[in-house]
Amino acid sequence: MAITRRALLGAGLGVSALAVLGGCNRSSAESNTSDGEIAGEIRFSIWFGSGDIEMWEDVIAGFAAVHPDVSVKFEPLEYDQYYTKLNTQFASGNAPDVLGMQFQSSIWGPSGLLAPLTEAVSGDIGQVPASLTGYGRAAVDGTEEQFALPWRFVGHSLYGNLTALAEAGIERPDTWSLDDLVAAAKKLTTDDAFGLHVPGVSGETSIASTFGASPVSADGLTATYDAAEMIAHKSFLRDLVHVHKVSPGPDVLSTQQDAFASGQVRMAFAGSWSNPTYREGITAFDWDILPNPGGERPAKNYAGPDHIAVYAKSRNLAAATAFVQYAVFHRDAQTLIAATGAPVLNDYLKDAERIASEAALKPAHYEYFIDEATENGTGWTFVPAFAELERLEADANYAIMSDPGSDIPGILADLNAKVQSALDSTD
Repeated sequence: MAITRRALLGAGLGVSALAVLGGCNRSSAESNTSDGEIAGEIRFSIWFGSGDIEMWEDVIAGFAAVHPDVSVKFEPLEYDQYYTKLNTQFASGNAPDVLGMQFQSSIWGPSGLLAPLTEAVSGDIGQVPASLTGYGRAAVDGTEEQFALPWRFVGHSLYGNLTALAEAGIERPDTWSLDDLVAAAKKLTTDDAFGLHVPGVSGETSIASTFGASPVSADGLTATYDAAEMIAHKSFLRDLVHVHKVSPGPDVLSTQQDAFASGQVRMAFAGSWSNPTYREGITAFDWDILPNPGGERPAKNYAGPDHIAVYAKSRNLAAATAFVQYAVFHRDAQTLIAATGAPVLNDYLKDAERIASEAALKPAHYEYFIDEATENGTGWTFVPAFAELERLEADANYAIMSDPGSDIPGILADLNAKVQSALDSTD
């Protein structure tokens, strides 16, 4: 989608609000059948991308088959509405029993908003790569607790319109540089289509990494948006719009349809969660994943887990915990979830049969996504203030891309100060 002024994500919950809400309280509303089987109703809320709603409905149906006495009320929300509503629900003490989240465990867990899952998942946690489970842990009184679990592994890749590439005389490259990317984008740009969509926020990672740019320090405590590497990276992106004229500027394309799937752009950095939509919706051209372009430094791939957690004040902790366990550790659930990203079970993540099956559905180079995400994957603002940082950067991107003479160092300096404030508020 085009970069717009509209905030892409809701703001993160402040520490002051969290402190008021502490405490894990098992309500008397939790019920069990006479044989000990869990029962009752739970609410489940999470943001959704392409294909996510149908996938979660199928997961819920599978869970119901295993636990027929539990009713799951599904409350999906648009990503840019999700955290705003969740924060309001936290403040009123009425959050969903099961909730999606990203990298807020170190704040929300110790503050009492999330129920610890350590004991419940102790026998299964080894089935998930340790690199994925760390984001969901936090220390409480010196003891590490597992407050959230990864249910999906997602990432961005460069998607290409192979039909348009072939018509422009461009073969799908095995490797290429940023200069090669720009040259191809120029050949692909026509009166009715742009060659390349400027990536935004997390989608920028594979290009930003070639400049050595990163939004925060490795420990997540210091904002680095004002570094020379970031200035060079953002300048490259702005040049795609105003110098090379191969990418649309803000508000040029409608956000009501996917720019790549609709053919308005011939190459675009998109999330793996778009695969189901592309598979069903793209019929006018052939498409695939293209390799990340290289620069002064090797390209990295934006990749990281999406999490699921249990609200500490859930009225049905047993059923809520069971739903999380089903979504993460049950092979049937992970088979469904894999359609929108990568599964998190070790024995399924790189299963050759699964990869071949995904590749047959497209993208043909699906294995490239898995390899890059697991071997060269890196986070982009993977900190507790994740949502706020992404919102702030989206606003800065709008200012940068809107004006060919925009003061990139000044905009990034202002962004850096705001991001540092957000980081400090979550210490």
